[in-house]
Amino acid sequence: AGKPVTEAGTRYRESGRTPPGAAVAGDRGRRPFEGPREAGRAQGRDRTLCVYTFVPGQPLNVNRIRPLSPLGDSLAAGIAAIHGLPHGFVDDYGLPHPTIDRLRGAVRGTLERALESRRLPGRLAHRWDEALDADQLWDFGPTGIHGNLDEHALLIAEDRLASVLNWGRLRIGDPAQD
Repeated sequence: AGKPVTEAGTRYRESGRTPPGAAVAGDRGRRPFEGPREAGRAQGRDRTLCVYTFVPGQPLNVNRIRPLSPLGDSLAAGIAAIHGLPHGFVDDYGLPHPTIDRLRGAVRGTLERALESRRLPGRLAHRWDEALDADQLWDFGPTGIHGNLDEHALLIAEDRLASVLNWGRLRIGDPAQD
């Protein structure tokens, strides 16, 4: 069961539409993984609670990924499928669609906060500052990104990516964030 964690999530749940993660993962013909499917809804006082089907698999153990392995290939294909989502799909849900300048500005803001903490080594800060100033590094098209990929979001079964969970931060963005 789950409830929305973002305002956009609340909007699409209240609209009665299928949550984007369930729609993406449910499109099994074009995605090399499965995902939870919505099994039902219950209206609470201020939010809608959705119940999802069980998805088999174990959280990813990154130590099991080997070069040129079936698991590595499966993970690459799954992430590529997410990054290949049509922009219109994300736009249909009213999810964020920032420009390159906004993405770059967000990274610059993160760097500034890290500098203010006085915990960021000088050489690393200098390297990130150079990267932010290097226009060629920012010459890419934003793509669909999961936004919350970690070992808990990627379920593995039989040495392949079986399912992707935790779609609450799906948006258009910098694929390097995944």
